[in-house]
Amino acid sequence: MRMEPADQANFIKSHLGPAFEKAKLGTKIVIWDHNWDEPYFPIQILTDPEASKYIAGSAFHGYAGEVSSQQKVHDLFPNKDIYFTESSGGNWAPDFAGSLKWDMQNLIIGSTRYFAKTVLKWNLALDELNGPKNGGCPNCRGFVKIDQKTGAISYNPEYYSFGHASKFIRAGAYRIDSNTLGSGNIEDVAFRNPDGSEVLIAFNSAAERRKFKVQRGNKSFFYTLPAGAAATFVWTGEKRSTK
Repeated sequence: MRMEPADQANFIKSHLGPAFEKAKLGTKIVIWDHNWDEPYFPIQILTDPEASKYIAGSAFHGYAGEVSSQQKVHDLFPNKDIYFTESSGGNWAPDFAGSLKWDMQNLIIGSTRYFAKTVLKWNLALDELNGPKNGGCPNCRGFVKIDQKTGAISYNPEYYSFGHASKFIRAGAYRIDSNTLGSGNIEDVAFRNPDGSEVLIAFNSAAERRKFKVQRGNKSFFYTLPAGAAATFVWTGEKRSTK
């Protein structure tokens, strides 16, 4: 169901927002919740001050457009959060290396560098027939596939791409500054966990092996990544106040 920006703004400021306020609900209102190719949609809504006061942020999907669209919304409304809420692997993308590369560049590294507080996929686990199905995507896949007859579990590319983040980045972590050399080189993103530990995720998007240097303060090390490979590095640090 398509709802145009003016309609969504009016619905929020005249109905949903006041209803939440009256009921004293802490539930957040997140707008758009669709693809990167229409950043003007959340921008138009957030331009309305009466609607904007009820809105926590904007949500994006990755089926069309470029991840950099998140930057456009953030730059105009830096006090509003950005969320990445949906994408999926599927039978249309059977190549493991290609799927890993897309996830690392667009979601794990790209979306978080463009201010996303969350990065989600559509399914965690499906059976050998990509089910159970409820009328939605017939050929999407989960992070894992579970054979309903044997119980055997097989791991899809998304399990590995997201594992580079979810295994090491803790709830409450903040993204911290890191440089990236862009497409064709080492791309990276870094986080600080609540316990002070820091996490660096690096991906080699080049067609050949790349040696690179990681430097934090006055300490550094070198590492070499094969073409199309990712690595996650973790080191301890002092717990710091987030206030």
